Amino acid sequence: MAIKAPVIRSQQTGENGTSQAESPRRTQGGVKGPAFIRATGERNRRLIVNIEGEEKSGKDHMALTYNEGPIYLHSFDIGTEGVVDKFAPGGEFWYEGRPDIMIAEYELEMQPGEGSAKEVGSAAGRVWDGFVSNYKDSVLSAKANQGLVIVDTGTEMWELLRLASFGKLTQVMPHHYGPVNAEMRELVRFAYEGHCAALLHKSVDEWENYVGSDGKEKGRKTGRKGRKGFSDMPFLVQCNVQCWREDLETGGSNFWATVIDCRQNPDLNNTTIGNDFNELLAMALK
Repeated sequence: MAIKAPVIRSQQTGENGTSQAESPRRTQGGVKGPAFIRATGERNRRLIVNIEGEEKSGKDHMALTYNEGPIYLHSFDIGTEGVVDKFAPGGEFWYEGRPDIMIAEYELEMQPGEGSAKEVGSAAGRVWDGFVSNYKDSVLSAKANQGLVIVDTGTEMWELLRLASFGKLTQVMPHHYGPVNAEMRELVRFAYEGHCAALLHKSVDEWENYVGSDGKEKGRKTGRKGRKGFSDMPFLVQCNVQCWREDLETGGSNFWATVIDCRQNPDLNNTTIGNDFNELLAMALK
């Protein structure tokens, strides 16, 4: 049973400079400070965003355009290959003085069906604990350095937690999800302790059940796309964005991002902008 340990590497310096943080599995919730404090008109300059879209729709590119501070990228997905390089030294979008991109990679080599649920859960649990430690480190570092934490993808993050908890992804009763849901919520909320965070999610075909002419229940595509991942995610973040690609008849593509909703600036709801995180941040905090 081999697991690729989480490794943090920098596109420029090779160091992360972060401090250790405790896993939410070992953290108890509590009241933050006094029971009541006076409300003020001040607001933090931060953005916690869900970026979703189909494959090759520009999700990674949008997040990696961030340039106010270092980027801490947690990668579960091979989709970053060929994208991160463009923002690294010598890449198409790199420039002198651009903040570092730090990468932590995670790989689970024992998949469901390759061992018992207990074995799969144990393997996934070690990767999950490594991710949580790195994730909390990166959030605190982002706070100190005006950085951005990227989880690529939140879809696989959710699957890893489920594997760590159950050792499988199917045939789990809904009432068993209480502690797992709570842990996921706590981890997403921890992002608010930092500066900015982007949780990327895959969009997949939506299906519906219907009864055919033969009287049997069947499934069919609705023609719509839906985000794949933790169902509470849109409510936990401050902004939800849909990335999409416009293929041109003459060749090439244009990439766009449609703001589904934005808590800080509701005027952005249903607005299409360029595929640029800095543009989104400026408009959301306008």
